[in-house]
Amino acid sequence: KSRMCMEEIRAVHEKFPQSRCIMLVPDHYSFETEKAFVDTFGGTGLNNIDVMTPRKMAVSFLSARDLKYLTESGRQMLISRAIRTCISEDNSSPLIRTMRTPGFVNVMESLISEMKRYCVTPEMLIKSTETVKNDVLKNKLDAAARIYSAYNEFFQNGAYTDSGDDLLRVAEYIRQSDEFNEELYVWADRFDEFFPQHMAIFNAMADKGVNLTVGINYPPDDEKYEVVSGAYEQLRQLKGYEGDIICKEKLRHVKSGEIKFLLSNYGDADKHYTDEVNDISLFIGRDAYAETEHTAAEILRLVREEGYRYRDIAVVCGNGAAVSHIVKAVFDEYRIPYFSDETITLADHPIAMQLLSVFDILEDEWSYNSVMRYLRSGFIYDENYKHFDRAEIDRIDNYALKYGVRGRKRWLEDTWLEEANDFERVWGEEEEAECDEKLNAVKKLMMTPLMSLHKKIKKTHTAHGYALAVFELLEDINMYGGLKKDVVHFRGSGRNDEAQQFSEIWNLIIETLDQSVVTMREREMSFAEYGEYIKAGLSKCVIKTIPSALDSVCVGSVERSTSAAVKALFVTGAVNGTYPNDIVDEGFFSNADRNILKEDCQISLAPDTKKRMVHQYFKVYKAIAPVTDKLFF
Repeated sequence: KSRMCMEEIRAVHEKFPQSRCIMLVPDHYSFETEKAFVDTFGGTGLNNIDVMTPRKMAVSFLSARDLKYLTESGRQMLISRAIRTCISEDNSSPLIRTMRTPGFVNVMESLISEMKRYCVTPEMLIKSTETVKNDVLKNKLDAAARIYSAYNEFFQNGAYTDSGDDLLRVAEYIRQSDEFNEELYVWADRFDEFFPQHMAIFNAMADKGVNLTVGINYPPDDEKYEVVSGAYEQLRQLKGYEGDIICKEKLRHVKSGEIKFLLSNYGDADKHYTDEVNDISLFIGRDAYAETEHTAAEILRLVREEGYRYRDIAVVCGNGAAVSHIVKAVFDEYRIPYFSDETITLADHPIAMQLLSVFDILEDEWSYNSVMRYLRSGFIYDENYKHFDRAEIDRIDNYALKYGVRGRKRWLEDTWLEEANDFERVWGEEEEAECDEKLNAVKKLMMTPLMSLHKKIKKTHTAHGYALAVFELLEDINMYGGLKKDVVHFRGSGRNDEAQQFSEIWNLIIETLDQSVVTMREREMSFAEYGEYIKAGLSKCVIKTIPSALDSVCVGSVERSTSAAVKALFVTGAVNGTYPNDIVDEGFFSNADRNILKEDCQISLAPDTKKRMVHQYFKVYKAIAPVTDKLFF
């Protein structure tokens, strides 16, 4: 299918070199597709051939409007603010207790994103309350409509825009623009499903006479492609639909007869392969470490004995988050270069914990645990941008435990004295208190920035004032200069992934502080409330890395696996419940709620958990489909 699209683009480009050809793919396939286009056509852009994703299309076509966007952290803080606004306006809501739970912000963020994708508005939710008879669902609809409306109010003045509406703006742009006409050719490939926003773009293109070709995997008689049936039926309704072009060649890339048999009869337990099996292997390990170690040994064998390159090999993990540290330890020990598609949430990184611990200190009234969490996070630097000696921090810890240091007054004392304990007093030893100058000097350097922050936040009650005070704290602990020095050290020692992460983290923290000012504006609040917004924002900041070497093993999860054709594929952690992951969270609206909204109110949202689970099994098939030569379980 993808090969046919490439051949059609080549034919159109040769026949009509002045016509623009666009290949539209999902975001996670952009790198692979662009690489293929560079290899095939020698590049993109200047030759009138482009590779675009929905996000890139929005940036390209809407850039002239000079739109300002909220980042993911800004959206999360804005949703948190909308929830607080709804709670303050109506304390009698039956869902008030649910709204106050820590995880509710994530639930609403997921729901609002879902409603944006499916073109559902607050007015539709309000109207549906008149039809729904179930009181629980009615309360949910009312709460969701009020939070959704409060969220949308932020964008009404036009200063900022929501990226969730970009695809609808692109569809509007297509209808108004002259560059979308009969001379434009668009191919859409590798999509498994199309949301209403995608269909709005396709409908706009069809109405303008654009030559549109959509490639989907959908053998009508194959049950595992059932999840694609909805997209297929939607595409058949487009204006100017001319019929299907069916690719008769199946699994053309697969060289192994055994693997081709497995993929052709996937899910059919009645089919049996009668010849000898050499290209599919099964290993049963005692635990995840043994399985990962066996995988590493097999990878080295393929490279050393069978002439494979590391880039010819991929690893798909059933539960990537749980085994990522094992993969890192084992692959580093075996010196296997690899790239992991794992994303790291900034709020879980020690650098972010250094910042978040500041809010905990003031909220917990300078408790021992909160202060020591701040001191031990490890990213307070001296004036030479060096980390403080851990031994000195241990001495501060010992003193705090020995003398029960608690509260702001004790932590910020100018001098800590080594006083005699009860045993020493009984025997008359060391009666005079002693001053440890080095201990006090280190304590003062580490605690002075907190003292300065405490004074500054007393003078302000706005996000702007708090953000400025927090930024000055980061300057006082020399975080920027220290991280910059760490990055240089990592690059010099070949730890490029860590250098890339540290470079990105500082920008994300500053971006979150900036977005807090944008979303909160002049709203007055306490420092504790501001801390909740910052925590919400950092929870949506994700650290991603790009491959630091071309010849490396690709390690990914089932959900995010987007490998191109690989010669050898290792599937690890293939156990029930993690491969694929069970879906137990129904979201804000239950499966029953979604069915009622669809049948009684004509509001379509994402499929229920049963259909999503079918999609998960389809992802499992797609994860193993790229392999050509050898498959290891």
